[in-house]
Amino acid sequence: MSDKVDFVEGSHGIAFIEGPSTALSWLTILPIKGASAFDRITGRRVICSVPFVGMVYGLLAALVIATGVALGTSALLIAVLAVVAMELFGRFMHLDGLGDVADALGSYAQGEKARSILSDPHIGLIGAGAGLLSLLAQVASISALISSELPFWQLMLAVIAGPSIGRLGVLFVCHNRYAPMRPGGFGAQIIGTVLTWHIVAWLLGYALLFALIALISLGLATALLLTLVLVAVAGALLAAHCNRRFEGLNGDCCGFVIHLCTTIALVLLAM
Repeated sequence: MSDKVDFVEGSHGIAFIEGPSTALSWLTILPIKGASAFDRITGRRVICSVPFVGMVYGLLAALVIATGVALGTSALLIAVLAVVAMELFGRFMHLDGLGDVADALGSYAQGEKARSILSDPHIGLIGAGAGLLSLLAQVASISALISSELPFWQLMLAVIAGPSIGRLGVLFVCHNRYAPMRPGGFGAQIIGTVLTWHIVAWLLGYALLFALIALISLGLATALLLTLVLVAVAGALLAAHCNRRFEGLNGDCCGFVIHLCTTIALVLLAM
């Protein structure tokens, strides 16, 4: 995510169509036409659609895993290919945000000094380390899920759920209690646009889905619910910490939280 996109006037379509389509256009390599307007209405619709985009990431990973399992490939190699597929699908966008924010937070700087490190396009040792370790954690988690004795359908659900639940964290970053770091750019279009009821709606939607899964597998539903709760807590804490250190939030903070919360979700599901 970047702060290089500025506001553009235009008309808006139906929210339930414009939000997901624009989110897929912004956050994936799919050649989908998004909104023609770039403003805070578009930003809110996109951010509220990000968990849905996470399901698409999860479906892609599940397809890679299903193919690898059918071919008898080793769990480790399948997991590596699944993570590579997800990163390529999103142009390493969230990993870039992770590296930038990790460098800024790792500097222990505050305010403007921290923001200057955040805006530096060169990745430092802390950012590189954070990226490497998070990717290793994702690979290890998916490999553990594949190697477990889970029925195949439960494995597929867990893999799809991980990236989707993980992306719930970005709603906390963009909650209206926070302000954008700068008045222009991409961050100003999304930070502060999400209302509390948007988060509650997603939480209730997940809970209802998990209740249905509980009718078939109580263990899987419990694991998914615990993962949801802990990811929500992590997203809220990470958003508050970034805001305290940077005195405002931007698109990189969104990528940072998305990547970390997705990693946390996959680790928790594997455990």
